[in-house]
Amino acid sequence: ITKNLNFTLPLLPHSLAAALYFMADRLFISYYTDNTAVAVYSAGLQIALVISVLQGILAKAWNPIIFEMLKNGKKNIKNTFKNINFIMLKASAIFFLICLIYSLIVSPLVNLLLPSGYKQAIFVGVILVFSYGILGVYKIVSPIIWYYKKSNFLSGITIFIFFLNIVL
Repeated sequence: ITKNLNFTLPLLPHSLAAALYFMADRLFISYYTDNTAVAVYSAGLQIALVISVLQGILAKAWNPIIFEMLKNGKKNIKNTFKNINFIMLKASAIFFLICLIYSLIVSPLVNLLLPSGYKQAIFVGVILVFSYGILGVYKIVSPIIWYYKKSNFLSGITIFIFFLNIVL
C-alpha cells in the first residue's frame, strides 16, 4: 500500500494542475476583458484542438512502444536510451512539422468556418497549435517518467507548466 501511495499521491497535484491549466485561460480572459474576447479565444481554441486530438492519439500509440523498449532494454540500458532519444527527437521533429503545416491552414479554416468578427481567432489558433505541439512533445517524453514511477518529478513539471501558462 505504501508503494502505491508513494506513486499516486504526487499525482493529485499533477491532476489538479492539469485541470486548472485547461480552464485558467478562459477564466483570466473573461475576468480581464469581455465575453467577446472569450468567444474569439474559444473559436481559436476549437481550431487548434485538432492538434490536441492528434497528439492524444499519437501518445496512445507511442506509450506502449516506449514501455516495451524500456522493458526489453534493461540489459543494455545505454544503447536503449540512445535509441529512445533518437526516436523521441525524430518524433518531436515530425510532430512540430505537423504543427507548422497545420498552422498554415488555420487562417483558411477561420475564414471558412467563422464569421468575419472572429479574424483574431487566427492569431489565437496559431499560438495554441504550437502550445499543443509543446504538450505533444511532453507526451513523447513522459512515458519514461511514468515507466520509472517518478510521479513527484511529473507533478513538479505539471505545476511549473501551469504557472508558466498563467504568466504567458
